[in-house]
Amino acid sequence: MVMPESGYLRFAALTIQRQMDDLERELRGASKDADIEFVHRSRVASRRLRASLGTFYDCLPKDKRKVWMRTVKGVTRSLGEARDLDVQIEFLMSYISKKEDDASLHRLLASLCKKRNLAQASVDRSVKELIEEGALRSLKDWCDDSLSYVDDLRAIKRKALIGAMAGIDDLFEFDRYVQDPSAVIEHHEMRIATKKLRYTLEIFSGVFEGGLRPYIKKLKELQDVLGEMHDCDVWTSMLARIKGGGAASLKADREARRSELYDDFTKMWAEIKEGTIPRLEAAVRDGGSVAKVPMSDGPVAIISDIHGNLPALLAVLKDADEAGAVAVINAGDSVGPAPFNPEVIAELTGRGAISVIGNFDREMLAFKEGGSESKKVPRSKEVIIKKIVRQLGRAECDWLLSLPERVLIDVGGKNVLVVHASPTSREEKVMPSTSKDRLKELAVAAKADVIITGHSHIPLDVEEAEARFINPGSVGRQVDGDPRASYTIWYPKEGVVKMRRTAYPLHELIDRFKELRWSSKECLAYASGGREKGTRAKGDVDPVRALSAAESLAMEHGHLDAHTLHVRDLSLKLFDALSRDLDLAPSDRVLLECAAIVHDIGWAWGGKGHNRSSFDLVMMSSAFDLPLVQKIIVASICRYHRGKGPKRSHGNLDLLDREDRAKVVRLASLLRIADGLDHDHGKKAEISSVKIVKGELAIELVDPSVCEENIKAALGKSNLFSELTGMKVRIG
Repeated sequence: MVMPESGYLRFAALTIQRQMDDLERELRGASKDADIEFVHRSRVASRRLRASLGTFYDCLPKDKRKVWMRTVKGVTRSLGEARDLDVQIEFLMSYISKKEDDASLHRLLASLCKKRNLAQASVDRSVKELIEEGALRSLKDWCDDSLSYVDDLRAIKRKALIGAMAGIDDLFEFDRYVQDPSAVIEHHEMRIATKKLRYTLEIFSGVFEGGLRPYIKKLKELQDVLGEMHDCDVWTSMLARIKGGGAASLKADREARRSELYDDFTKMWAEIKEGTIPRLEAAVRDGGSVAKVPMSDGPVAIISDIHGNLPALLAVLKDADEAGAVAVINAGDSVGPAPFNPEVIAELTGRGAISVIGNFDREMLAFKEGGSESKKVPRSKEVIIKKIVRQLGRAECDWLLSLPERVLIDVGGKNVLVVHASPTSREEKVMPSTSKDRLKELAVAAKADVIITGHSHIPLDVEEAEARFINPGSVGRQVDGDPRASYTIWYPKEGVVKMRRTAYPLHELIDRFKELRWSSKECLAYASGGREKGTRAKGDVDPVRALSAAESLAMEHGHLDAHTLHVRDLSLKLFDALSRDLDLAPSDRVLLECAAIVHDIGWAWGGKGHNRSSFDLVMMSSAFDLPLVQKIIVASICRYHRGKGPKRSHGNLDLLDREDRAKVVRLASLLRIADGLDHDHGKKAEISSVKIVKGELAIELVDPSVCEENIKAALGKSNLFSELTGMKVRIG
């Protein structure tokens, strides 16, 4: 976590101090048991204090904040039990007096009164702990010590924006359950999320000079409706266990009331979702709804879901430049599990890309800048999340915070709406499988000619209801088995959309994972195009199919030439002679042959570092569809057919187990010698025999006199074989 800014330390202390005073005042009345409203107000005060402690959690001393949170939570719980019983008793007494005087209901009333008396003891203990024993005295001291800081309005508003974004995200988690009247638990949890967002806005309301009051009021209305729905659900559950005509009548009454409230709730949520929340987001950004952005009608590169993958982004932007793109639209989720997050943001900023914020962007902001103690994530995700947020400095967070939820662009007179998910939801994925009816609904809601989305990682170009939906797929993290980066070039003037897939230097991504000690398992998703996540798939290789695929790949990149075929033949002669000595299986021969066929395809990206490029192009090819482990082996052999060989900084070998890593080195050592023997691409070297004599590898050529340069090159590249076996290599 980042150190808290002094700019809102004083604000935090004043807020917490005021709420502690309010709680203590109400608790004194609650302990006297004279007025049930004291209990109600005490519970509200404790909830507000708890919300403030959560909002400013990263400001609080690490050695004390958990104790403070636990203490206040205990008070809230005891007061909540008492308040719930007060409400139930009050309602039941009114119902009995006005509608039905029944023995079963009198028995229930007596039971509730008994529980309420018992609950008062818990309330009294809470009051004693807080007031008489001074459980939160240290919190008061911290507040007093923090009042010496000077307020920074900008820092406070920044904190407000982060808190509001996190609260809105939490609330929208329940959007999918709104249309399900049976989702009782989720509706109750939605009430809690609404309440938390409301409390967050109340904390910062004064900073916005009353500008948040309309949104607080609307959220209070939603909270009240959901609260009464929950009360009905509690009554229904309770009365289902009680026999008697009165209990059955009351149960029916509560079910009918719940149905009425549910209708009100769905209408209210539609209004809040489509009107209140967008206006609230603009308000906490201190004034701003995003104006329509003008843009030329030249070719536009549309990208999304980069997820921190800089090599993929750079490859896409290079390809887009070559296609004549004059602008870049980014549909969100710029940060993610790939370890180049600061560089990705710098590149997008430098390009002047028009960007919106994505769900993952918001989530990482919440973890980085506050509220993280309330985020429950699986342990498997916790490690990578911590690594991501460590990469996000102040500049990166400021950029993410500046991003709107949606942007409206004027492109040659066309209204273009850019959102991350869908025009009406933060979670919905607009996909090829989305129904025509749903697309029509989204088109009506968007009120745009073109709707650009991301989120699904699956490309889409479809027209419905006079609106065109474009999803460029994912630049940085694929899900369809094709590892290449996906993006779109849109030609607005011509009305043409071209979906593009671009290979990128995967080795740079994998090596960066290694450099930063991020989990190599994460790389498997990138290497496999999303097919493998945390597992290493092995399988049998069909020799005919594998070699055919290798030849097709070599032809695709213009390198199924005489040199390639000669190196292949030399490699196989070495393999046949040395496989037993190197503990290689017959199936490994196919892997070596495949690697020899594609070892030079990296020249398609230029001669410098073409061995690394060969690795990338092999891994990027979905047509070269060997099982992932064997594909990595072949690609790694290509990587090491020249240069110094494997290094500790290389991440590709971490994707393999020890046995397969050793296999790569053995097979690469043979390919290196074979490649050296045809250094001049003249097919001059022909092997007559391969023997191990007195601890040396002796390679006899048919006519060594015509290939002295090749022999020298082969000996220079034999270092890997010598390091592996301890043998010197002699060629003559």
